[in-house]
Amino acid sequence: AAFLRLRDRYVLNVQRHEVEHRLDYARGLVPVPARLAAALGLDNPLDTPEGGLAARARQELRAYLAEIVAAPCSPVLGLVLLGRHLFAEGTRGGPYGYAARVLFAGLADQLGVAGAPAGAGPVRAEDLARVFRAVLAHDDAALRLALERLQLDTFGEPVPSVVVAADVKHRPWRR
Repeated sequence: AAFLRLRDRYVLNVQRHEVEHRLDYARGLVPVPARLAAALGLDNPLDTPEGGLAARARQELRAYLAEIVAAPCSPVLGLVLLGRHLFAEGTRGGPYGYAARVLFAGLADQLGVAGAPAGAGPVRAEDLARVFRAVLAHDDAALRLALERLQLDTFGEPVPSVVVAADVKHRPWRR
C-alpha cells in the first residue's frame, strides 16, 4: 500500500512535468532566463535553437518548476528527484544538470542560503551538496513560497493551473 501511494504521487509529478512541456511548445519562443544564461555562458538569451542545450535546459527548468510547485504533496519529493542531476556525472553538464543547478541556486537565494554556485563553469560537488542540504532543511511551506517566487522571478508568470481531465488507473504492483 505504501509503494502504491508513493508511485501514485510520483506519477502525478511526472504528468505535470510533461504537461508543462506541451504548454512550453505551444508558447513559442521564450528567452533563456538570466540565471540559466549565466550558468550556460550564453550571451544572447534569444539565441536558443530548438533542440540545443540552452533551449532544452530552459524547458527542463520550466517543467521541473511547474512539477514541484504544483505537486499535491510535499515539494521535497520533486526536489530530491531533481537533485540527482546535481551529482550524476552523465547529466551535470546536460540540460537536466543545468536545470537542477539553476533551480537550486535560485531556491537558495529565495531562502537566504548563502554561497549558491552561480555563473558558468564547473561547480564542486561539495558546494552543490551543501546547497542541496540547506535548501531541503526548510519546511514545506517555506519551500512552496520560495518555489512560487522563483517561478515568478525566472519566467515572469505563475505556474499555469492545470486540471487532470482523465486519469489512468495503473495495475497494482505485483511481487
